[in-house]
Amino acid sequence: MNTYHITRPDGTQDGPFSEEELELLYRKRELPQGSLVWMPGWDTWKDCADAFSWYAAPPSLPISATLPPLPAEYITGIVENFMERPSIGDTVSGIWEGICINTTYGASAPIEISIQQNGNIITGYISIKGDELGGSGEINGMTNGDSITFTSPGDNDIMTGIQWEGVIAGEEINGTYLVNPSLHGISIGLQQQYGAFNAKRQ
Repeated sequence: MNTYHITRPDGTQDGPFSEEELELLYRKRELPQGSLVWMPGWDTWKDCADAFSWYAAPPSLPISATLPPLPAEYITGIVENFMERPSIGDTVSGIWEGICINTTYGASAPIEISIQQNGNIITGYISIKGDELGGSGEINGMTNGDSITFTSPGDNDIMTGIQWEGVIAGEEINGTYLVNPSLHGISIGLQQQYGAFNAKRQ
C-alpha cells in the first residue's frame, strides 16, 4: 500500500497516510488547496491537485437557488458602518431561512437561524444543513442599527468561532461570515474561510 506525507500551505507537515485517509482529510476540509504530497520513491513534492483526481474544489450542493458572492463594496459597507447605526428595537426575533455560501471553497448550503431579541442582545440557534457545509449550535450576539453580529459554532468538528455580520432590510438579512480555525491541540493546519449568507423571515 502506498503511503504519503503532506505539507500544508501554512508549513505544517503530517503523515504517513493512505490515499483513502488523505481523501477523507480533504472531504473534511483538513487538506486545503495548495497542499503538497510526497511518497517514498518520488524525487520531489507534488501539488495534491496534480497527484490525485479527487483533489478538486468540492461541488456546490444542489439547492433551489444559488446566490452569487456579495459585491466587495457591500461587504465593506457592512463592516465600516456596523458601529454607527441607531437601535432598531425588537425587530429581529423569529425564524430566518436562506442560503450560506463558503466563497473560499465554493460550497453552499441551506441555513435556518432562530433568533430571540432582548433589547440589543440576541440569542438563538443556527443550523447549516449541507453535506460539504454543515453544522449547528447556539448563537450569541447583538444588534446595532439595522445591523446584527453574532458568533456560532463552526461547520465541522474542529472549526469554531464563526463571526456573522448582516444588514436587515425589511424581512431579509444579507451578510458575510468569517471562520477562524481552532485546532484544539490537533496538528492540522486550517486556513481562514470567508462566506456570504442571505436569509428571509418566515
